[in-house]
Amino acid sequence: MNTGVMQVESLTPQLVSAGRIRMNYPESKAADEHFQNLVAQYSDSVQHVRALCDEATDSADFIKMSGLCAL
Repeated sequence: MNTGVMQVESLTPQLVSAGRIRMNYPESKAADEHFQNLVAQYSDSVQHVRALCDEATDSADFIKMSGLCAL
């Protein structure tokens, strides 16, 4: 899980930077492709981390604790 989290943390500033470049150069096909590639990598990484978290979390315990915290 740590590897996935580190990848998300690494991709976050790259994605923000690529988004800014894309906004500044909306006609640039290279900027758009780079941004889209980073979006796909970021999305895949977040989904991977989420799946690992789901596997590591016991659903019954989670629901039980969520109910206790809501009180």
